[in-house]
Amino acid sequence: MGNINYDSFYKFLASLGIILIALPFTAILFLFTDSFNLQISEADLAGYTKTAQEVIRLKQSTPLLIEKWYVWIIFAILIITGIKLTHIGLTKWHEIQKIDDICKQMEKEKMEKEINEKTVNMSDSQIIQKKKEEVREEQTNLENVTSESSSFIAQSLLIEQKYFNLLKSSNPSWLIRHNIRIDKYEYDMIVFSDQLFEKDYIYEIKYMRNSITSGRINQCREQMKKLKQNFIEKFNRIPYMVLVIVVPDDAYEQTLGTVEKIEKWNNYSIEVRKESELPNM
Repeated sequence: MGNINYDSFYKFLASLGIILIALPFTAILFLFTDSFNLQISEADLAGYTKTAQEVIRLKQSTPLLIEKWYVWIIFAILIITGIKLTHIGLTKWHEIQKIDDICKQMEKEKMEKEINEKTVNMSDSQIIQKKKEEVREEQTNLENVTSESSSFIAQSLLIEQKYFNLLKSSNPSWLIRHNIRIDKYEYDMIVFSDQLFEKDYIYEIKYMRNSITSGRINQCREQMKKLKQNFIEKFNRIPYMVLVIVVPDDAYEQTLGTVEKIEKWNNYSIEVRKESELPNM
């Protein structure tokens, strides 16, 4: 009995009840449709075969069933049974739904507590330093942060914030953490599941303008392996990894072609987006 899904069972009861209520009305409608050939005279009927005559007489007599007292008793039984089943099904389903909502809220609060205990929000200086490292990947010969690289950092931060807003707006109930540290590892974005058997998603957002090669993309994925392993050790859950590559519109097709040639990994995906596709702040 413990394996029965009572939520679905009571929904089934309610649905069955509605069908039973509708059956008598459907039957009455059926009895009085003009599909019965009532206009055939006995003289015309004699021209049909014996089997056809029996079928036509049956059709002609069917509407008279409405005059039978036992038909109305059957209708009444169906309607009363249907009302009872619908009431029981809806009442029990509503009670189970309330309990389920409470359990989900408790699970969510438990997850939020665990997240707060095991994660730390990155400071502004840490976030900027992380972006500077990405600038060095973009401009391998960078010695000092130039005005151009400062502009790139600002644009990269803006794009990351836009993507965060996009995820948040797609499902406001998601537990999303942005720019956090778990031990020594820094994460752009994590979508935590508040359900036991649902996946968590780790997003790494990379704004690329130059040198968009398979080698560079694989380097990002190798870094994400460390993030994944660290997450597994801390939360005892296996996350799904998403590398989001945002590129200028004119580099989109070339980046897609590069990504398609890269070997697929289990529980990893690469998402390529045009810079212009992200919503405005």
